Amino acid sequence: MSRNPDFVEALYKRLGRDPRAGGILGPDEIKRLRELVLGKDFEELDSFPGMTVSGLGRAVRLAAAAMDHPANESSPQAGAAGGAAIEEELGFPAVGDSPAPDTYLRPLGFGLEAGDRIDPVLAERYADSLRLSELLNRLSLNSPNGGARYRIAVEGGRLVETPNALLEAMTMTGHDLEVRDSRYFANFGDLIYHGRDVLTPFRIDTGLPVPGTDRTLLVPVSHSQHEFIVRGPVVNADLSFYFGIDGEAVFRPSVTRDQAWVMGKVAHRARCHCGT
Repeated sequence: MSRNPDFVEALYKRLGRDPRAGGILGPDEIKRLRELVLGKDFEELDSFPGMTVSGLGRAVRLAAAAMDHPANESSPQAGAAGGAAIEEELGFPAVGDSPAPDTYLRPLGFGLEAGDRIDPVLAERYADSLRLSELLNRLSLNSPNGGARYRIAVEGGRLVETPNALLEAMTMTGHDLEVRDSRYFANFGDLIYHGRDVLTPFRIDTGLPVPGTDRTLLVPVSHSQHEFIVRGPVVNADLSFYFGIDGEAVFRPSVTRDQAWVMGKVAHRARCHCGT
């Protein structure tokens, strides 16, 4: 940053205006960033500042207002608002192409990219992963009190109405299912610089003073998700269920690779083998 003033100016233009263009900062944060850059306080820039819970809430509201998400009228939930119940076939093995290697990468200029790389191994199973995610999400919209709006026809023509029933039907037809309760460090930056991953840990400032210092306690933000791995004669899929920064708690096809620094730990694991 000290050697490239053009980069600094481009950074100022991006931040605080459009979250799609790289982020959003308020005037106080931009002022602080300018002071650090102009003062060449690079030790301070090498660490990511912690945000208080109230500050984080304010930032989320700013970003939400800037994004201005319209209601998704084409969602399965909207389509099932009235009329007869929808019945679908399983549709496996699914047909479709895996995403291109740069599908989820955005060039930011100056050798920086933001986003995720495609995992070539997961990409081989992407079509099945996407299809199974869609089916589970649609079934999850059914009311637990009956009157299902979605039904999926499994082997033998039997109709299932819940995600659990669909997964059970798969295990009874020769498929193995593993569910992992996995934990990671949260990666909101997803930055790559000249092909190398950039560590962007995010921390919450608790406001609690650390004894013997002039700082407060920062704790790393974690990410947790349930990972579903299905292997069998027809369906081979990898998907995850988690609450994302898009504001949705849904099943998602797993197709990108995690940056190494987020690490990962399986806290709990459950397996269901075919026929059991």
